[in-house]
Amino acid sequence: MASSSTSYVATVESVSTCPVNCEMCPVSRADVAQPKAQLMSLETAAIVATRLKHEFDVDFVAWGNWGEPLVHPQMVELTRVFARVGLRNQFLSTSLSVKIDADALVESDLAQLDVSLSGITAEVYNVGHKDGKWDLIRRNLEALSDAVRRKPGRLAVAIRWHRYKHNEHQLEAARAWAHELGFDFKPYFAHIGGIDALRDWDRGTLPQDKVDFVREHVFLEFVEHVIAQHVGETSCPMNRNLIVHPDGRLLHCCALMASHQSGADLLRESREALVRFKEGPNPYCAECLAKGWAGFTHSSKTEADLRAPLPAPAPRASGLRILAQGAAAPRG
Repeated sequence: MASSSTSYVATVESVSTCPVNCEMCPVSRADVAQPKAQLMSLETAAIVATRLKHEFDVDFVAWGNWGEPLVHPQMVELTRVFARVGLRNQFLSTSLSVKIDADALVESDLAQLDVSLSGITAEVYNVGHKDGKWDLIRRNLEALSDAVRRKPGRLAVAIRWHRYKHNEHQLEAARAWAHELGFDFKPYFAHIGGIDALRDWDRGTLPQDKVDFVREHVFLEFVEHVIAQHVGETSCPMNRNLIVHPDGRLLHCCALMASHQSGADLLRESREALVRFKEGPNPYCAECLAKGWAGFTHSSKTEADLRAPLPAPAPRASGLRILAQGAAAPRG
């Protein structure tokens, strides 16, 4: 077993697809290569869980990355597979835009479930979560609230609220509703997308419809300011995060879609080979670190990330490009 000084966390994709089609998610981009839609089998999960726990000293597992975990028909069983080897600190992020068994989720081996939300009415929610089924989500939230109240202490639930310009007027009503449901409320500033979107924005190659969405809806001044604070960093928390694809491949990075096209075989390769792969050079890492994208991606995206107050608004033509290259806004 690895020592605690070399322990890892894990991000596990039970499924590599999502029905919601969020505006800025890389899964919604036709110009970005997508992974083949796959479900993790219980057999693969058993091997992955055993290796994560006993060879990498993993003590925290997050279900989900760009996929919707609850699309998997055996998601509850997957949590039990991981719990049987001692992985009991399990977190899941979901849109709840699928049919669920609320009681089964509460009785699963999840410790925490966060629901991504960007509106409390369909017309606001579907601006960002384009294909999300609002009526289904609302019913799922109410069913989950009821199940949590009937089975206290089993599952902690939170609303992870995506803050956009178009939904800021619903922020406090959303907070009140979350507390009425018995859930925690975690607002954060919505981002431009993964590393693919940050890179394409910087290079001027982001599709025009995405550019228009960012300029109209995203708090760009916050994104720019936090990115600027991380320009020139040399290390990334991703080094200690084991990202596992549904087929059992270990991916180099969770935030870059190109990583889904390759990987190391977590089911068969030695621990030493997997560590070399994870710690080895990646052609995208240098630019990602130098321009502050890695630090921004791993920030909480709340006011707590601001080392200095946001600057007063000023006209600028180059968007993220100037700040990302470190030509403005000192790191503070």
